[in-house]
Amino acid sequence: MLTALESSTFLDPLRLLEVARARFGIESWRPGQELTIVNVLAGGDTLAIMPTGGGKSLCYQLPALEISGTTLVVSPLIALMKDQHDKLEALGVDVLRLDSTLTPREEVAALERLARPEPCIAYVTPERLSDREFRSQLARVKVGLFVVDEAHCISQWGHDFRPAYLGLGEAVRELGRPTVLALTATAPPRVKDDILAQLDVRDATVVDIGLQRPNLRYHVVKAQTERKKRAVLVRLLERMLTGSTTGCGIVYAATVKNVEALCTFLQKCGIEAGMYHGRMRSREREEAQAAFMERGEPRVMVATNAFGLGVDKANLRFVIHYNFPGSLEAYYQEAGRAGRDGASATCVLLYQPDDKRIQSFFLGGRYPTPEQTKSVSDALRRLGSAAEAAGRETPALKDLAEAADVPAKKTRVVLSFLKDAGYAREIGGTQFAPLGDEPPDEPALQRAATRYEQKRTQDRARLQSMLRYAQSHLCRNKLLFSYFGYAEDAAEPCGTCDNCVRSREDSVERAFAAERAERRRVHELTAPVPMPAHVTDQESLSAERRALLEQTMARRRARANRARALRVERAAALAPRCSAFVTGDVVRHPVWGEGEVMSVAGDTIGAFFPGHGEKLLKAQFLEKVLEA
Repeated sequence: MLTALESSTFLDPLRLLEVARARFGIESWRPGQELTIVNVLAGGDTLAIMPTGGGKSLCYQLPALEISGTTLVVSPLIALMKDQHDKLEALGVDVLRLDSTLTPREEVAALERLARPEPCIAYVTPERLSDREFRSQLARVKVGLFVVDEAHCISQWGHDFRPAYLGLGEAVRELGRPTVLALTATAPPRVKDDILAQLDVRDATVVDIGLQRPNLRYHVVKAQTERKKRAVLVRLLERMLTGSTTGCGIVYAATVKNVEALCTFLQKCGIEAGMYHGRMRSREREEAQAAFMERGEPRVMVATNAFGLGVDKANLRFVIHYNFPGSLEAYYQEAGRAGRDGASATCVLLYQPDDKRIQSFFLGGRYPTPEQTKSVSDALRRLGSAAEAAGRETPALKDLAEAADVPAKKTRVVLSFLKDAGYAREIGGTQFAPLGDEPPDEPALQRAATRYEQKRTQDRARLQSMLRYAQSHLCRNKLLFSYFGYAEDAAEPCGTCDNCVRSREDSVERAFAAERAERRRVHELTAPVPMPAHVTDQESLSAERRALLEQTMARRRARANRARALRVERAAALAPRCSAFVTGDVVRHPVWGEGEVMSVAGDTIGAFFPGHGEKLLKAQFLEKVLEA
């Protein structure tokens, strides 16, 4: 137990900053870092939500030097683990990793080091942590801090749900409830609550610093065909590579097929590009990542979303999404990998309406069907009863998946539901046994089906929000801030996204047009009245005759103006009555603020207001926004 004096010294932010400066070269705290680090060192469970590039890694790397015991970091990707491992090793920090890329000799050495009592940082994948034999080895290790990186992956309501993360709460309990630190860049309210519940840290301190990244410029470019979209991509890359002599960038595509095709296409166009996706051999992926991250060769990386998660490359000047992402969470995380050094960077979404079909296809098979739920339940009861009768071990996840003829990931999701519903118990993260002899009744299975249908509905809503972002005329940053629940940050437009720039240019053009119209009006009012063609010598006209002639010409002009006005009024009266608004107009409501017209039916307007959703209302309650 620390004394009050020891504790105050231990948690002194100035002393901690000195340690950070000496070991990591940190000159000052970034927003949220100090609070998170002090809270972790005080033994408090913490959920830290910081934008990409916000310095989340330091929040466990610095405490790892101060606390006793091993800091266990659960990380979803081997590439991410390797990048962070190599950087810490270069800084002289005692660090190890356990993943599938290690040779048998390297793995034995890592396990031996893990068994020693000296503090270290150990990176593991969630799949490795679910291994029963590995968990038994960890039981002999003193874990002082349990870190969940990319914590949104644990939430079934999150955009990047990974079933392997579901066993982390059980792992925390088996390790004796060490201090828990969960880190993520995005967590809407429902995902935030789910993270805390899954890890069983409902009373954790939540450090949420918002989404502010003022150096990022968001743009959407629409292309109707694949050919046009490729042409736009080439122009963008040529401009960005020419504008920066050292900066690099990532082009994200939705599928392996698209990545390979785009990489070949760019090379044929004379743009040197690398390639990264999950079907490449492990060594090929490592070589591609090392060349890009360490040497910036080539300067463009075409990749699936498997590339870049948590990887710290400071000089990424652009991130281009060639295909439509499945959610704003995914888009914000991936686009946010640009500009980590704080310098200006560009995030471009190439929007082709057909891209939505790709994401709809992915979402269609994400959750178990009612038939798969029942198959897993029956397999658990059948194999569990047989194992108990024969005195064998309870069935493993792999065996249950094979018996149910259901993919392992979906089997894990169903088993998690059965455990939560009291029909199964989890043993060591990889084995499950039925509780009782009776299978789940129909209402319970129906609840599971309803739960998965709710998740499908939410996924569709996410996709719709992404579609709205791509099609909207509103400020891109306001759309992002309001989606993630940061209404205070969405009060003012950013002034840097494509919609803000376009609005400003339109305002300038309207001002010039109004000025030109005013000049024409003044000219018409002050211009001298032309004389009739037969009058050749104005000096010969008497003053009286000239006055009469000018009056006559003025009356003619007034009659012509009145006739023109009457024609306009008559046309307006005969035209069908309709709203003055059209789809895409930016409007203002006295309560909900600025929004965008989504549909028009007579004088009924359907409009979307960031932070408030879609509303149906009469046109009289809206005013069109004309930027000054």
